[in-house]
Amino acid sequence: MRAIVVVLLASLLAACTPPQPPLRVGLLEWPPYEILRLAEQLDFNPDDVIEIVEFRSPAEAVRAYVAGGVDIVALSLEVVVEIAGRDDDHRVIVVIDESVGGDAVVSREPLEDLGEISGRRVGMQSGLLAAHVLTRLLEEAGLTVDDVVISYIDIADHLEAFRRGDVDLMITYDPMRSKLLAAGGQQIFSSAQFPGEIIDVFVARQSQIDLRPEDFRRFARSWFLAVRTFLDDPHACAARLAPRFAMQPDEFLATFDNVKLFSLDANHEVLGADNAAFRATIESFVSSVQAFSDAAKTDLGILLTSSVLPSADDDETQHTPAADAESC
Repeated sequence: MRAIVVVLLASLLAACTPPQPPLRVGLLEWPPYEILRLAEQLDFNPDDVIEIVEFRSPAEAVRAYVAGGVDIVALSLEVVVEIAGRDDDHRVIVVIDESVGGDAVVSREPLEDLGEISGRRVGMQSGLLAAHVLTRLLEEAGLTVDDVVISYIDIADHLEAFRRGDVDLMITYDPMRSKLLAAGGQQIFSSAQFPGEIIDVFVARQSQIDLRPEDFRRFARSWFLAVRTFLDDPHACAARLAPRFAMQPDEFLATFDNVKLFSLDANHEVLGADNAAFRATIESFVSSVQAFSDAAKTDLGILLTSSVLPSADDDETQHTPAADAESC
């Protein structure tokens, strides 16, 4: 009898426990991040485990994440390394993509040689991502930061500032890169010229992962289901996602020519125990932006984790969904 009472009390307590709120996921305007919206639209998130929160700039997203306003945020890896340099609770839980041309320098007029940027006005968003591109540009041009005039401009204002002639060059990324080119800009340099260095990731706090491990695993699984769906039917998926960017589906898909998406297998490779090559790449680009950051060096041994990834042999995330599953 006593055992029955204990079981009943446990059941009642469980029934009274309020459900966990959705994991709040912060996204910026970058085409690969939109793949998460497929997970939302196609109901890949069981029990509505995530809620998407939009941000206008990386600085805004970082502030919200550090303050606890979002549980997961998509950011470039160098920004994450800076955050983690001040607080070792942060973990890279999914590697999203590598930019192979999506981050670029656009000039208002064609240049014969990169050395011609000397003395020019360069517009860029504040933060390590643009600083990284600027560093590589100046290295290629044989110049230093003292040879250019820098103006910090939020990404949302890049097009208007470019059209007004406030700057001669703009360091930007898609979809803004495509808009500047459509407005007559000339691309003179891009991340295609320094591969492996601009990488986007989802980051979360280990302390939060410990509290809700299954929810974080469901988030990761829904992401890879959406990636698989996008790769299986990119044109149909682009038709769903392009309108938010005021782009046609073909224009939206064209931005993926400048991006390498990371599969589940690739995530296990770069976040798993045998990730020395990936860690060496991170150390290389961190050193390139030290002049722009006072952050302490991050312990990469704990920053990268495969703990929330689906298993490498998860059929649904690795292969085409079943015929009766919803797709784009």
